[in-house]
Amino acid sequence: MIIHISDSTAKLNIKKIAIDTNILCWCFYGNIIYTYTYQKNIYPTFFEKLIKDKNCKIYTTMYNICELFNVIEKNEYELYLQQNNLEQNSFSKKKYRNINSERTKIKKTMQLIFNQIKSCINIEEQQINEEKLKEYINSYERHHYDIFDYTLVEYCANNDIPYILTDDIDFSNSKIDGKDINIITANKNITQEDIINESIENN
Repeated sequence: MIIHISDSTAKLNIKKIAIDTNILCWCFYGNIIYTYTYQKNIYPTFFEKLIKDKNCKIYTTMYNICELFNVIEKNEYELYLQQNNLEQNSFSKKKYRNINSERTKIKKTMQLIFNQIKSCINIEEQQINEEKLKEYINSYERHHYDIFDYTLVEYCANNDIPYILTDDIDFSNSKIDGKDINIITANKNITQEDIINESIENN
């Protein structure tokens, strides 16, 4: 089920929820170049409400943290190109990684963000072994997930976590192994054929 965040007075009683990588970006890393206003406003506000709800347990996985770190480095690289009037074809990411001051800056950013996330989110370890890879490949035509999305959804299905907060349109099909995961989003492009029009208070 897709549940769109809105200003409705309807409210879900969320006890357990998982956070996707893109939400981690907007809630903990404020330097994203390409973003929409709703993403940097709605998600941090909603996430803050989750934190204040002492009955709600919040989860993510180590893979989401790794993915977040990749996003941070990529974004800082692109910012560096913009600030120095450089092009990717003349100044590669490999060259960027040789700049010690940039490495130090990104290291401090990652350390700060990781500590902030650990303080309010349960970071779960989820292994991707050969069996999981085969499951992903065999089910590939039945969903739009990349391997990290698939791992997050599977973790939620196996651990009775009924909600995922995400902006990723690939989560339009949120069923895995016959189990439905409720997708909470502010992205109005995320829909599914059997969508149920429910909403969450965002006042």
